[in-house]
Amino acid sequence: MDRMQAAMPSATTPFGVCETPGVSAQNNLPPGSSASLNTLLPGSAAAAREKIVSGPKLACDQSMLGFEAAYRLTFYSSIGVLVLACFLPGRPGKREGRGSTQTPMRGE
Repeated sequence: MDRMQAAMPSATTPFGVCETPGVSAQNNLPPGSSASLNTLLPGSAAAAREKIVSGPKLACDQSMLGFEAAYRLTFYSSIGVLVLACFLPGRPGKREGRGSTQTPMRGE
């Protein structure tokens, strides 16, 4: 049990959807990019690092905006359906079933 608690991230370390646990935002690079950055000059390596980090950050920001728009759309459509349901027949009165709409047959 103690191992499991030690392996779990603590509440003090923030972790977002687009972050890698245990890696700072500046070092959150795709695999293999660190080796190619080491071959560049220091000035161009910093610019290349910024460009590499900005790509996933932009994609993550756009993804979060898309989720936000989708949740907003589903929230408002659910409110609309709820309002529509209030005007449908049979609510909130007692349900009598299909038999109540049929007239009884006269026997001879």
